[in-house]
Amino acid sequence: MKKFMVLLMLVMIALPVLAEDQAIVQPAADDVQLGTLHALNNVYAVKDEHKTALCACGKEFEVTAETASMNIHGLVMYACGPDCAAKMKNASAEEMIKAITDWEKAFAAKDMASNCMMQDGKKMATCACGGVFEVGAKTPCVVENGMKLNACCDGCTEHVMKASPEERAGMMKKAMYSSEKK
Repeated sequence: MKKFMVLLMLVMIALPVLAEDQAIVQPAADDVQLGTLHALNNVYAVKDEHKTALCACGKEFEVTAETASMNIHGLVMYACGPDCAAKMKNASAEEMIKAITDWEKAFAAKDMASNCMMQDGKKMATCACGGVFEVGAKTPCVVENGMKLNACCDGCTEHVMKASPEERAGMMKKAMYSSEKK
């Protein structure tokens, strides 16, 4: 356990250094820092209560009650099978950094339900606070259970992340709903 905690600390220190051309958003104390992406789990789609996740190995799979997972400082990382779960738990700091960095790039490219809309040729979003803003490459966002909520500022990002899972889901759904109505 002590070895794992040291590994986790090394990963968290090294991730900001590895971020490429991304704005680093100050995370909440218990968040995983992945550039502008604050992922709370690796689920990128939910359809008819079936969750699809992207494993650190790159494989897409359905999350079930039996799916192995580990909590990496706030990021619930589901594994596609026992072999990947064992690899994640036994990875060296270098292996974990590379896997998370590669995973982040692939995960960020996934098409997820979001609060974005096109308006007058610009990508716009409605924040959880109700504000409407233009989405750019450095816009902070929170991703959980297949929903990507772009936030107008770091304060709103932290507010959403610190909310209970139920409150967070409500905020995200409300922003998705209001963006569709505009």
